[in-house]
Amino acid sequence: MTIKEIREKKSDDLHGRLRELSEQLFRVRCTSERLTPQKGAEAKKLDQEVARIRTILRQRDLIEGSKKEFDGIEAALKQAAPGSAKSKKLLRRKNELKRVRHEMDVVKGK
Repeated sequence: MTIKEIREKKSDDLHGRLRELSEQLFRVRCTSERLTPQKGAEAKKLDQEVARIRTILRQRDLIEGSKKEFDGIEAALKQAAPGSAKSKKLLRRKNELKRVRHEMDVVKGK
């Protein structure tokens, strides 16, 4: 499965696929005492797909967390006095989150 195909799937589907791949990987590694070159290649392929799925799921978690934090900062900024040390700190964090969001969009290819 390519990265593009993985990104198009829902997180629940990816978690299910991750479980399937983990079971397959376990079976491949435990079926014989020694890995044959074919089994080794299959294990490597499964490892790579597992890594791709975990990467996409982690990116989604980070994006969701940054959205929640961004909303919390917006609410805190409304309550903070303009020009105060607290509002300056919140603005710095807000700008940092904007930068991270932009970088994640670049990674996703938007």
